[in-house]
Amino acid sequence: MHINSTESFLTIFLFILGHILNSIVEKRLNALISILGCVLFVISGALIIDEWHDNSNFLFKDRKRNALAAGSLMIINGAVFLLDTLSICRT
Repeated sequence: MHINSTESFLTIFLFILGHILNSIVEKRLNALISILGCVLFVISGALIIDEWHDNSNFLFKDRKRNALAAGSLMIINGAVFLLDTLSICRT
């Protein structure tokens, strides 16, 4: 989870910095970074959900709910990155 969070922070930070500086990013590089973000988010979300969905320990009930929510949001974010990739390729 920490690797994906760091990667996504760096990727989004670089996109925002490039937009602020009005730099031109090649379409293929932009699509490659978006695909990488999509894959990493989906894999991380799936691993978190797989790790926590069978945990029935009552001591970790809140942590389980939070982990499942985080995993679901990572998969949704992966879908957003996939839509970004598709929109990049169509233009």
